[in-house]
Amino acid sequence: MGDGLVECPNCGIRNRAGARHCRSCGITLEAASAPARAPVEPALEPPADVPYSPGYAEDYAAYPESGGYESYFALRLGSVMAKMGAVVLLVVGWGLLALSRLPVRSSIPAALVSLSLPMVLLYAVAVGVASCLVWAIGDALRVVLKIAQRVR
Repeated sequence: MGDGLVECPNCGIRNRAGARHCRSCGITLEAASAPARAPVEPALEPPADVPYSPGYAEDYAAYPESGGYESYFALRLGSVMAKMGAVVLLVVGWGLLALSRLPVRSSIPAALVSLSLPMVLLYAVAVGVASCLVWAIGDALRVVLKIAQRVR
């Protein structure tokens, strides 16, 4: 290797003499060519006889076993179902309120759609956020807005 090339100790590729890194594997050539340091002795020896003390393992016994991911998804589904139930109750309440206040000659389906449009939008956002269905939110909003434009 007297021709100005340094051989990489990792992959064996020859590199130019002043190179800091191997051109093939990227290992630092200076660190690879430096002699290894002697291991450092610890300053204090660990005690040979350590009495048993209760640790963290005993703390875990107090907690009940959980279902892992299944319980997480069950909780998420329960929150989505609760939001859906609340939205359905609100839409039904708004529909009954709209029916009780409408004049006899007005168009009931158009009034119901226009009154329930904000609730349908809130429902789409609540279900989409709770179940992480971001694309479904956009699709639901697009469909609801098309229906609202046709009714008007």
